[in-house]
Amino acid sequence: MILGEQPDFLGNERQLKMLQRALEEENILIWNKFNASNGPQFKANLKGINLSGLELKEINLTRANLTGANLTNTDLRFAKLEHAQLSGADLTGADLRGAILNDADLSRATLKKTNLSKARLGRVNLTESDLTGADMTDASLTGAKVKPEGLAKTIISNTKMPGKIKIVSKTDDTNAPPWMKAKEEEQQRKQLRLKQEKAKEEEEKKKRLRRLGIKQSLSSWDDDDD
Repeated sequence: MILGEQPDFLGNERQLKMLQRALEEENILIWNKFNASNGPQFKANLKGINLSGLELKEINLTRANLTGANLTNTDLRFAKLEHAQLSGADLTGADLRGAILNDADLSRATLKKTNLSKARLGRVNLTESDLTGADMTDASLTGAKVKPEGLAKTIISNTKMPGKIKIVSKTDDTNAPPWMKAKEEEQQRKQLRLKQEKAKEEEEKKKRLRRLGIKQSLSSWDDDDD
């Protein structure tokens, strides 16, 4: 495998040559060892790189700057992309099954028909990204920043999206997908139920104290609940 032309590359030339060597020898461990040798805070600068169609399975690109990168149809299965900068990158048709993208910045990225099944996308930034046709089967999106109308265009099955997910949208609720509306309604019912149960407990407590002839100020009720 060899890197194609790099007309938009704005990153580090030495790092580019190291990645080229790993591809030529078909041994991604060459790059991964180079990455590890620079310490846990190393941030490879591969801004604007063209990796289209290459096999980069299990590559370590943690914290890498891949802003504006061309990753169309790239094999990134089980890749490590935590904290990676992928803003404006094109990942159309890329295979990211099982990849780790926690805390990555994918804002304004293109992820059309990207395979993200079983990918870990905790706290990932997906604002203004195009997720049309993206497969998120069994993926984890805990705490992700994403527009509900964007997720409506994805393939979702057994996808982990708990209440902690941040919905970044200025549109009204009519644009939210049905599963999102159902989850919000469930949370509202849960909050109401907890509020009613707490009020009932407080009322029962007051009744018991009244039967015992004990009077207590309103402020002391709050003290007892702390």
